[in-house]
Amino acid sequence: MVFVSRHDWVTELDSLPNYYPMVGVPHQITPVRLKALRDDARARFAGDGRRVVAVFVGGSNGAYLYDDKTHKHIGDAIKHLEAEGWRVLVSVSRRSEEETLHSLLKLRSANINVWDRNGENPYLYYMAAADGFLIAKDSITMPCEALATGKPVYSLDLTQIPGPRLEKFEFYHRDLAETLQLTKPFRGKIESYDYQPLNETRRIGSIIRSALKAAV
Repeated sequence: MVFVSRHDWVTELDSLPNYYPMVGVPHQITPVRLKALRDDARARFAGDGRRVVAVFVGGSNGAYLYDDKTHKHIGDAIKHLEAEGWRVLVSVSRRSEEETLHSLLKLRSANINVWDRNGENPYLYYMAAADGFLIAKDSITMPCEALATGKPVYSLDLTQIPGPRLEKFEFYHRDLAETLQLTKPFRGKIESYDYQPLNETRRIGSIIRSALKAAV
């Protein structure tokens, strides 16, 4: 059995009975796992009850470029959210370049918390504390993880690098936003909306279990 992300799917696979499409990638984030951390996370990052948005950024990947334009765009979005009354928790990824981290650290304030890569990675605590998410478009995994929460997930545009890799990423984000109606593009506001939380790990597991039972 082969599970292929929808943005990697090709028509030749339609006729193969052992191939299955999946949304993005499976992962280990679950509501139960985050619920166990939420009280501690809220106490650490939002003890005053302020709304929390987690902002996750990555790095240049052949489809998107973290240049000065992208850094300014991310910074403007973060400062705008702070002005809107959000407490902003910002995390870089392993792919993030030092220039990206430095540009984010300049934004630190009483309401903007930026992980500086020192100490324990607070990613799970950021997720547990969050009431909404703003995620840079260079990641496939982070939107899938955030969509497990049922909280609003918004995507942030970056400087594009034209080519087949960009087309694949843009298809992924159009699929999430337009076809599946799971995410929304960021236009200055983060607002609640309804969707069925994504749990591809559980769905894939159920397909495998059913196939194993049928084979006995």
